[in-house]
Amino acid sequence: MLDHILACAQAFQREHGVQPNVVYINPDHHKALLALYPALFDGDPHWQLGLRLIIVPSRELIHPQAAHVAWQLACA
Repeated sequence: MLDHILACAQAFQREHGVQPNVVYINPDHHKALLALYPALFDGDPHWQLGLRLIIVPSRELIHPQAAHVAWQLACA
């Protein structure tokens, strides 16, 4: 599972010329990652992988997808 996620990230970078900063996964992918790599979630997975994992409903996502999201922090 982790190999597939990293391959998606590499393919995104090759195709778009920019490194992805998120990978969308569904709850089944998340369960598989927890089972196979429990230490990955001991801290913030963003720092472990170099990208953020976003969990979306299974009906909306069958396979992991990498993306680059421009984050904008709101200031109060």
